[in-house]
Amino acid sequence: MEKTSAIMELVAGYEAYSQADELNVTAATDAPATSPACIASFSASAVSSRTTVDTYNNGC
Repeated sequence: MEKTSAIMELVAGYEAYSQADELNVTAATDAPATSPACIASFSASAVSSRTTVDTYNNGC
């Protein structure tokens, strides 16, 4: 609750917010498409998480 109050106090003083196009910045490159490494990492993480949950629920 304390963090929420601090954030609300911080932004309360702003009367207007910038739009993205007002910042005049562009990305240096487009975001890359997913790669085999990303897919492998996700798969390994999912298997590891499932194994952890099974061990917790069923014991060793």
